[in-house]
Amino acid sequence: MWAAQYIENAKLDPHILHKKIADNIDDLKGLFSDDVLTLSGTKESLEGFTSHDEKLSWMLFVDGCSLLHILENADLRKAEPVNNRLDHVILVMRDILLLENQLPCLVLKLLWKNNNETELINTMKGFLKWHQGITSENKTELKDTMKKTWRSHCFSVQKKNEKKKEEHSVPMPNESESELPIHLLHLYRKIMLPEPSSKIRKVQGKTLG
Repeated sequence: MWAAQYIENAKLDPHILHKKIADNIDDLKGLFSDDVLTLSGTKESLEGFTSHDEKLSWMLFVDGCSLLHILENADLRKAEPVNNRLDHVILVMRDILLLENQLPCLVLKLLWKNNNETELINTMKGFLKWHQGITSENKTELKDTMKKTWRSHCFSVQKKNEKKKEEHSVPMPNESESELPIHLLHLYRKIMLPEPSSKIRKVQGKTLG
């Protein structure tokens, strides 16, 4: 429902949007851990699809369009566009920030209604503005939680990248090459925590392996 609303509101062709995902499925698969791809590619879960790539492309297409619709309608004072009970919408918006629910920003960029990357990032920031829930009382605790979550995520990504380099010897892209965050939670982290100095970043790199 949310995916259909996003496509209708943006006056986009769903076939063209899905083709963008399908054409880039090899790059998108590289952004997920192997266990996630294996779990979603079992014989039982492929019922109705001709291949794992086809299923994954449809999942990313629907989930990405749905997420974009929610991000564009983040103002809880105007919850009508998401067409659901307010308490349910709040739970959905909280789930969007869970690490295990992150969609790569490349998916959102491919499905975005235009080529304005800055507009997409500002839409994501608008969502975080409404739902980060930061107060003077919980800000310190929230920062500590974000640090622990991000370090765990970075360690996992680092290990995965090292394994890929050993198997394929393909250099990983430099984050500085793109202004896009990795995903919504990464943007949240960048807002919540200041960028470390080059000296600190070097030490952290050694710590993370």
